[in-house]
Amino acid sequence: MVKEVIRLFVSCTNVTVTKDLLHAVECAHSEYAVFLENECKRELLEAEERKKREQSEETQRAKEKTKDVYMNS
Repeated sequence: MVKEVIRLFVSCTNVTVTKDLLHAVECAHSEYAVFLENECKRELLEAEERKKREQSEETQRAKEKTKDVYMNS
């Protein structure tokens, strides 16, 4: 809604500030803050999953290496 009002008035300096416009700005800001928070949580979860996967792969390689040492002895 905010973008449409600015486009309607051609310039942001020509926009009449109303309660509805302020409310729309507040809502847009709140929604964006929630979006950023969710994005941050998603990135943290992905990083944690990646770390677990890497640790699992490292453990598997260590087991295989140990197994190879015993097999070659």
